[in-house]
Amino acid sequence: MNLSDSDDEFFDAIDDSIPPPPTPDLNSLQSTKGSTSLRPAKELSTGSLKSSELLFTDLCTNSTQLCESGRVGERMLPYAVGLVAVEVRANKKDYREFEGLKLAQEVFCCRDCSVLRTKFSPDGRFLSVSCDSGVVYLYEVTRGRSAEQGFPLLKPQPYQTFQEHTGPVVDLAWEHSSTYILSAGLDALVLLWRVDSPAYLFRFPHPASVTSVSFHPLIPSLFATGSLDSNVRLWSTQDQREVQYYPCGESITALAYSPKGQELYVGVRLGEVLVLGAEGQGQVMKEVKRLRCRNRRGFKSGGRKVTGIEFFEESCREFADDNCLISTNDSRARLFVNQEMTQKYKGHKSEEHTIRLSFSHNSLHVLSGSENGTVYIWNLHNSYVPNINPK
Repeated sequence: MNLSDSDDEFFDAIDDSIPPPPTPDLNSLQSTKGSTSLRPAKELSTGSLKSSELLFTDLCTNSTQLCESGRVGERMLPYAVGLVAVEVRANKKDYREFEGLKLAQEVFCCRDCSVLRTKFSPDGRFLSVSCDSGVVYLYEVTRGRSAEQGFPLLKPQPYQTFQEHTGPVVDLAWEHSSTYILSAGLDALVLLWRVDSPAYLFRFPHPASVTSVSFHPLIPSLFATGSLDSNVRLWSTQDQREVQYYPCGESITALAYSPKGQELYVGVRLGEVLVLGAEGQGQVMKEVKRLRCRNRRGFKSGGRKVTGIEFFEESCREFADDNCLISTNDSRARLFVNQEMTQKYKGHKSEEHTIRLSFSHNSLHVLSGSENGTVYIWNLHNSYVPNINPK
């Protein structure tokens, strides 16, 4: 199956007409069975929630658009009542860049489960959400509307639900056309889905739990997976088979193709990233460099798990391959430019959970959730960003 031959006609049939919701009675909301009163803004930003309730935090830099805490709640916030202000604190600055940040919506996913991974589709139509229950949800973005106009930013009911995994789904990857999505689980399976169908198209079994998956950015029929058996595997959706594997010697915890598809970055358990050259239509892998993502001294100098690898967005494709953001479980993230470390970001807490730092949509900021329940934002390049440890 060649994914490049897909057709997107089903998108035209999506009905995004949501009538304005009635203004709810606050007294009745507080007395409704199973619901809770609105939490004050301070509680959302000071870390009073348990870290297990806040595994995902996604933030848009436009302060009036969206701030999602990822908490599994009983209901969606009554968005017609008004947006909830979020407390913003400046650190070593005389001003606050995100003074107007507001919580616009909370979306209920499922009971008794935690959100592990979220990812917007490349065209911005869907938000994919994976849970430790093995379920993947697709939520449709409300197009042409804003929360300030009295509409939710995400439709409250899932557009699609995928339920074939038997273990936690820890990674998701979108194909460039936003028609197909891959899900990787600890049940040693990678499944390929089409967004207009609840049944998977193909399954790709592995000998060990799969921790990461990534589509090739230029060859839609090719994707890479990393698993705990220390092997990187290349798969073809056209032939539904494995086409190559590369032994890394350590358990693989993250991987990502560079935006031009010329290199595959592979993060391993002890704080290193292997840069593999992708030659011959992306099907020949050869190690070209190793990036060290460890402290130079201290009890964490032995290295901690690489949790995420991010590149600039497509709008910055000209420089995307030269800028790589690597997150690790030593509560650090490191920016590599031309495969040389230039900045280090710290302040958040990431020691147990797989927290991935990411670039903002305009690549001017670095965003992160934290195990203490707070969202952290750094300027990409700033004099207040901690300097690299001196030699």
